[in-house]
Amino acid sequence: MNQCIHTGFGLHKFKEELTGPEYAWRYETQVKNTQIKIKVDTMVQKITADKIITYSNEQEGTVEMQAESIILATGCRERTRASLHIPGTRPAGIYTARHSPEVCECTWLFARA
Repeated sequence: MNQCIHTGFGLHKFKEELTGPEYAWRYETQVKNTQIKIKVDTMVQKITADKIITYSNEQEGTVEMQAESIILATGCRERTRASLHIPGTRPAGIYTARHSPEVCECTWLFARA
């Protein structure tokens, strides 16, 4: 199922109306034009206090690398309150995908490596 294919993204940041995939593509393009290292299909096994990351994937096997900054994007799947068996109508601090853009005002932060 495609998510966020409606318009309404990008008005503040890019000054034009974009769909969710177009909005994500803009950021992906910006990141690709930097020296930020991105690993997909990769399992992080350990992060030390000194920012040494141990990770593994099919292409590289198990690797250690020193990082300056770390962003872990683990992905998620929205589930209803009822499916999580949380009593009540709206637990404090729990936001759905529909409410999260309002909370963070669709601001994305990227750290330079």
